[in-house]
Amino acid sequence: MPVYVTLVAGFVASGTLIVGGQIASIQALAAFIGLMVFFAMLRMMDEVKDFEKDKVANPTRPLPRGLLDVNVVRGVIQNTVLGMVGYAILLALVFSWQAGFVYLFLTGWLWLMYREFYSGTWLEERQILYAITHQFILVPVTLLPIVLVASESLFVPIPWKFAGLIVGSFFTYEICRKLNPNAHPLLHTYRQMYGVKKVFLMIVCTNALAISMACALELKFLIVGSVLVLVSYLVFLPKGKYKIVEGLATLSLVIHIWSIVLDRLKELL
Repeated sequence: MPVYVTLVAGFVASGTLIVGGQIASIQALAAFIGLMVFFAMLRMMDEVKDFEKDKVANPTRPLPRGLLDVNVVRGVIQNTVLGMVGYAILLALVFSWQAGFVYLFLTGWLWLMYREFYSGTWLEERQILYAITHQFILVPVTLLPIVLVASESLFVPIPWKFAGLIVGSFFTYEICRKLNPNAHPLLHTYRQMYGVKKVFLMIVCTNALAISMACALELKFLIVGSVLVLVSYLVFLPKGKYKIVEGLATLSLVIHIWSIVLDRLKELL
């Protein structure tokens, strides 16, 4: 829970400030609630989707251990998704149709991810395509706080550049957290499927996206984090210290999400 609070608070604070809004506002609260529900559902959906794998590869997780009934969790997911549709309608009525549309799109894409875009095994065997479809959801996640504060911002470049920044950083983290050479083969990690060299090319591309958007937004201090991730991959992965790479990618992600807040603080110092 603290992890998700940190992430969501960063999305809301940075998204609010990038369009000149106030963090202590009803719009920020509405975004925080909507995104907390989203991340809770994302976690639960992942647990259900991975249930059969986890019985073999991660038997200590709650569902394989029998702490929660998988059918009950499925029911909670379905009911909550319907509630999210209702929340999207509420956002449209209270704030703007843009805010309602973004949250409805977020909900619909989340459902498609849960159902694996109705492509099942075919999509999972194409890990890069699978990753792209699942990282794309970060675009509406990033845009939601922004359009709640300034609905017209949906049609200007800056919010989309910020979304690109987040996608690049989050994609890097997603790859770097799956570098364990001893992971169970059922988990289909990037390292297992593509090897060390191709994975490095992947994070070069994802970091290139993050760096280009950082430059476009004049947030050049973020480049340091992206470069450190790349250097750590070259230095520490050959030594088997993949956790250091993952840790730096995690730190870089948090800094990227909170980047607008950090930039405003920098201006005050």
